[in-house]
Amino acid sequence: MVISCASGARLLLMLLLLCLISTGALAEIRASVDRTQLQENETLTLTLRVWGDADNEPDFGVLAQDFQVLNRRESRSDRDPGSSEGWRAWTLTLEPRRSGSLELPALQVGDQASDPVRIRVDALDPRARQFIDDQLYFETDLSDDQVYVQAQLLFTRKLVYGEGVNLFGELPGHPRIEHALVQPLGEADIRSEYRDGQRYRIIHQRYAIFPERSGELVIPSASMRGSAIMPSRLGFSGRRVPVNARTGDIRIPVKPIPSDWPAGTPWLPAADLELMESWSGDSQRVNDQSATSRALLVRAEGAMASMIPPLRPEAPDSLRVYEQRP
Repeated sequence: MVISCASGARLLLMLLLLCLISTGALAEIRASVDRTQLQENETLTLTLRVWGDADNEPDFGVLAQDFQVLNRRESRSDRDPGSSEGWRAWTLTLEPRRSGSLELPALQVGDQASDPVRIRVDALDPRARQFIDDQLYFETDLSDDQVYVQAQLLFTRKLVYGEGVNLFGELPGHPRIEHALVQPLGEADIRSEYRDGQRYRIIHQRYAIFPERSGELVIPSASMRGSAIMPSRLGFSGRRVPVNARTGDIRIPVKPIPSDWPAGTPWLPAADLELMESWSGDSQRVNDQSATSRALLVRAEGAMASMIPPLRPEAPDSLRVYEQRP
């Protein structure tokens, strides 16, 4: 077979066009950070940008070993200035979990992957580390170290921060606990007290927790961030540095209904139970010419109203009873 020069040139041009079309269809991916060296307790910003075909989601789970993701946002553009391609970007605020030499691993989006990025985290002076830990921290209180299923467990989360600390963002929200009902007990309140000669503010958040099944109840961790002015005596010239606090997971054993509980008897694990009644008239004198009403009230301390079983009071056959539920 003989191919002329003109035909060969056209064939070569077509192959080049096909290569360009194929190359343009591939996504270009790039990871960048706002800094590669920082101190312990500081954060960095990671931006992952993809040009071209960016329908796939990146797997940020590979960051979890050395970094905590504090914030994430996404942006996109249908066309980049000076280019016919659009892009999609993810911006993450990361907090290193340890000091030393760390690596932001390659991030995968579809068939493409970014290059790893080396990060250096310098450890704080132990005195500075202790100062930061003393300026913002959590305390937690539980009404008991174990609880029966459906019984009330009181949980108080206290955020303690030193005078002069600025808090960032909102307080941790209500704990989301699997297989449990969580009921806030009023609004958060702030108190002040002195500890070791320093004034602290303490924010109290209170909750009633009702486990729905026996086993183990896990109250997940909560976190809060802020900033504090470091004393000049620690070599920081009074500059403001990040501080943060985090609780660990709290695990509480949940006991089942006792095996010797009478069968067919409603289970109501209240701290105190009281049954009260009131009459609209004389309960000792009821005749067929008049009507009277009887109100029954159940007060169960440490239980939700929905947990109280319905009452079925008995009445003589000579009375016609009309029941009204609350």
